Amino acid sequence: GGIGAALARDLAARGARVALVARRVDRLEALAKEIEATGGRAVVHPCDVSDLAAIDSVARDIDREWGGFDLLVNNAGYVKHTLFKDHALADIEQMTRTNFLGTAAWMKHAVPVMRRRARGWPS
Repeated sequence: GGIGAALARDLAARGARVALVARRVDRLEALAKEIEATGGRAVVHPCDVSDLAAIDSVARDIDREWGGFDLLVNNAGYVKHTLFKDHALADIEQMTRTNFLGTAAWMKHAVPVMRRRARGWPS
């Protein structure tokens, strides 16, 4: 697990319900079991954050299931370690979709919900 998993564990230990969102279902399910084994609450939502339609679907599911977001942690990222001159345009597009558009799409969902509820923190 990386930063997202560590944050999910910490937030769950403090009593937060956590929505685990990432591509790897096996890792999400293992983390959810770990959190639940220590008394936390977690739900798995597989999602590729470069897929804007998938973000829309998952964000609506979370809003419907839990009534919104109190905290949004945007920590997904994609990078291909090579010189810019060696990047294919497809690599640049994937980085942009994941690192910028994916974050923007989550914020477009979370911020209005947080404002409506008059609470929450996007990061």
